[in-house]
Amino acid sequence: DDSDSTVYYEPGCITVNGKDGYKYIQDAVTVAEEGSVILLCNGTYEEAVTVDKGVEIVGESREGVTVSAPANSAAFTITGTGANVHTLSILTGKDGVVFDGASNSVVSDVTINEAPNYTVSFNNSTDVSVEDCSIDLPGYTAIKGNGGSGTVARCSITHATSVAVDVLGGMDLTLDSNVIDGVLATTDEDGSAIHAIDSSLTMLNNQILSADFIGVDADTSDLSMSGDQISNTLVAVRVVDGDFTGTGLTISENSIVGMILISP
Repeated sequence: DDSDSTVYYEPGCITVNGKDGYKYIQDAVTVAEEGSVILLCNGTYEEAVTVDKGVEIVGESREGVTVSAPANSAAFTITGTGANVHTLSILTGKDGVVFDGASNSVVSDVTINEAPNYTVSFNNSTDVSVEDCSIDLPGYTAIKGNGGSGTVARCSITHATSVAVDVLGGMDLTLDSNVIDGVLATTDEDGSAIHAIDSSLTMLNNQILSADFIGVDADTSDLSMSGDQISNTLVAVRVVDGDFTGTGLTISENSIVGMILISP
């Protein structure tokens, strides 16, 4: 029974600090001490992994390592402090990566395509980040944030349905040097690249290339933008009942309305 607490040893592709061998990534996480490095050789790993401690999980190559989660499970659920997961691809029947009460943890150099729910979810986590990622065809929302603080940096998000980045619950989110393209509306009220409610957004040098509705929609949220570029939207920026600061913002003439600022 793979769901019990038994650790399964198996020579080969999963090692901790270059030693031993484990059948499942979860077994390696269970055995590993804080600061350990778990190395995955090229192959497909069919499991859902919970990372509850400060370990590094690294694939041999981004294209060669795939973690394929079972139905209705996230590939990685990160709950600990100081976790670092990188250099791999993810397939999932639900969520790609969930930060749940985590802190000071990073997921980087990952490819996550066609996640049917949230590709990455920040849930009441502190100082967590997703970096250098590629997200294509997220089924609902690519990045979902609820409370806490986090960063998304140097990621490509393409063909999102409904909204690419959606934050609420007082989250403090930094978006740095990301590219968002092809956000598709499903109703008259969605189709925004970035949407925030009761939160704080700091944006630096992002490119929003196309979205059916709004480029950046901040509702009762504070928004700071610097060096961002927005094109091919109905409305480039809308801020309702929140503070706005912007420098070096470029809005293409292909956006019908440049900015809407509504004060309390």
